[in-house]
Amino acid sequence: MAMQNPEQLTTLNQVFKLVDQLSPDEQEQLRLKLNSTWVLRPRNKAMDQLRKEAQRALNHAGVTVDELKQEVERIKEERLAERFPGLGE
Repeated sequence: MAMQNPEQLTTLNQVFKLVDQLSPDEQEQLRLKLNSTWVLRPRNKAMDQLRKEAQRALNHAGVTVDELKQEVERIKEERLAERFPGLGE
């Protein structure tokens, strides 16, 4: 797919002006289409893939999600104590 010249790209303002020209029914149809999984599908697939890879990595390491969360919290508290000694006393 060839890249468009920046001067030829449609701006968001132009899209808004076009939407304003639609009838209320057409605007509702557009809203429903944009809210459908049609728009979200690629993002959902990417998130699913990321979740699966993270779960495989945790399983391979023999770590549970709760253990990972505890370790993250421990590290945060440790770093906070290093940056601001005596803060939690």
